[in-house]
Amino acid sequence: MWDDLPSLELLRTFEIVARHQSFTGAASELHITQAAVSHQIRTLEEFLGYRLFIRKERPISLTPEGQVLLPQVLSGLQGIKAALDQLQEEATAETLVVRVGPMFGANWLAQRIGGFYRLHPEVSLQLKITLIDTLPDFVREKLDVAVVWGDGHWEDVVVERLLPLSYTPVCSPDLLRAEQPIHSPEDLKNYPLLHGYSYDEWKNWLKRAGKPYLPCRRGPVIDDFNVVMNSAIDGQGVALCGLEMVRKHLEAGRLVQLFETTITSEEAYHLVYPEAALEREVVKVFRDWLLSMIPNS
Repeated sequence: MWDDLPSLELLRTFEIVARHQSFTGAASELHITQAAVSHQIRTLEEFLGYRLFIRKERPISLTPEGQVLLPQVLSGLQGIKAALDQLQEEATAETLVVRVGPMFGANWLAQRIGGFYRLHPEVSLQLKITLIDTLPDFVREKLDVAVVWGDGHWEDVVVERLLPLSYTPVCSPDLLRAEQPIHSPEDLKNYPLLHGYSYDEWKNWLKRAGKPYLPCRRGPVIDDFNVVMNSAIDGQGVALCGLEMVRKHLEAGRLVQLFETTITSEEAYHLVYPEAALEREVVKVFRDWLLSMIPNS
């Protein structure tokens, strides 16, 4: 199929001579003699059946045939080099595949992952976001590690507790009305409540605040904490959110914390991985970095 094409070596020499407009300059770049360069160009011209250079001029110049051939040779050599560079990069890069849930990924990890990139630019990190926050099948999903929400009682994997959440009422400052300020839990009756998955968290928080008798079975129940949080930011109601997940919104003034009282979740985010995973240095590097980001870890 390729028998009617000259060798890559001859085409490369042609490109270099054309770029230098000189056999001497090409010989210097190739670290061969000028005679060897002339021989290669003559061999290429004999193979093609036409001349590529006008040799009587100084500097030498391309014939019309050479002018047609040069852009195609350049394009081909550049394409080959780009492919080889990509293969080399893939061969030397340390790839790490991490699975996280959308809440942890968007509201905690996203604010910190840039620090990992700066410390370890050699690592090719792939983040897989999943809506199913359960223990993954590491082999089937081709994962190295995962961050999973739960009680941490999982078998046949290494489990390291990362981050419980401290829940407290938050809302948009635009929601609050001057004529109906919130100074105590009783004042919540004037505002809609937002619930994640069930009414249980609000019931537990009111009990911790010493007001278990206050009604909380009102307002929408939303099966996605990201939606709960964004609904609060949009002024749709008061939400019970983990401070660790809304810190950036509190600092930016998009949300305000209404009370100091918090309840700490029994469940937590955990770093989970197969026992053999730490045999890879890249996994150990990520694990150590992630733990260093957790207070009191």
